[in-house]
Amino acid sequence: KCRPTTRESPSRVHSSPGFRPFSASPANHSVERHVAAFKRIIGDAYAVTSEEDPELLLDVSTDWIRRWAPKPGHGAKLLLRPGTTAEVVACVSYCFEHGVPLVPQGGNTGLVGGSTPTEADQVVLSLGRLNRVVELDAAEGVLVCEAGCVLQTLSELVERSGFEMPVDLGAKGSCMIG
Repeated sequence: KCRPTTRESPSRVHSSPGFRPFSASPANHSVERHVAAFKRIIGDAYAVTSEEDPELLLDVSTDWIRRWAPKPGHGAKLLLRPGTTAEVVACVSYCFEHGVPLVPQGGNTGLVGGSTPTEADQVVLSLGRLNRVVELDAAEGVLVCEAGCVLQTLSELVERSGFEMPVDLGAKGSCMIG
């Protein structure tokens, strides 16, 4: 079971000067207004609402140790799971143009709550589908990968080529590079 969050109240959180709160514009009164656009951008299966999968949305609204959990009614209402960098750019651009608050999320394994939404109108953008290895250059010892690659998967890959990852974390089975 989730417990109410203990993080700072939103009134004490500081945003950049150009930030427009989602609720500040009458035209942007709810995330539901934007769902169809996101479904066009990344596909129906990858723009998931809390009505479609409430358990998944509660999960992405809560960190892995259950310290940062949403207050009732404050969990994310929309999860975006783009599969390419072009889709990420399209989602981020749309959010910027329409004043939609966005919370980027990798493996959600951090201990400070930075990847969990604090308000219901924030959209979670998961990097989990960006999980491809672009290149492993054995001659140079360079690995290029996408942000959603899991550390353990990459460690096993480079090990087969005679290398090792320079970092080894306890959460390596679920933490993502980006």
